[in-house]
Amino acid sequence: MYFYLLVATLIANFADSLFGPLYAIYVQNIGGDILDVGNTMALSSIATGFLIIVFGKLSDHGRKELYVTLGLSISALGTLGYIFISTPFQLYLLQLVFALSTALLSAPFSALFAEHIDKNKAGLLWALEGGGSKIIFGLGLLLGTFITYRFGFVTVFIIVFSFQICAALLLGRTLFLPQKKTVQ
Repeated sequence: MYFYLLVATLIANFADSLFGPLYAIYVQNIGGDILDVGNTMALSSIATGFLIIVFGKLSDHGRKELYVTLGLSISALGTLGYIFISTPFQLYLLQLVFALSTALLSAPFSALFAEHIDKNKAGLLWALEGGGSKIIFGLGLLLGTFITYRFGFVTVFIIVFSFQICAALLLGRTLFLPQKKTVQ
């Protein structure tokens, strides 16, 4: 299970990094300004914070794999939303979709990761997730910037969507794995 969680998180982080630094430019392209950049990010962060608490509690009574898979799937659909929105108001609504998706996967993912980690290798295994995510994120920033510069935002959104679906499918597969804990 650890392997699936690690690979899925690296894929999802790579996907997110392809667009992340270009958000402000995208907001300008749909008629927004610096206030819209800051306000949409603030709205998303605050909504995510509240929803993480709600879904974290709910996930204690359900299949965490389902919450994480659903969160990644909603994030992928949200990414496609960037292709179709054309106003800052629509962007505010879309950021609420991302708040929901992040909240669905955040606490349940951390709980799953902790549940399936070998305590004798905890430092290394957490480092692979944390360090691997930073490396992947940096590579994604470089690639996403180049792709956007060369081919435009729509191409990046389609690529991000594709990676997010791959991560969701990989984690969705864990729903069918035997339920056993590897915590020592």
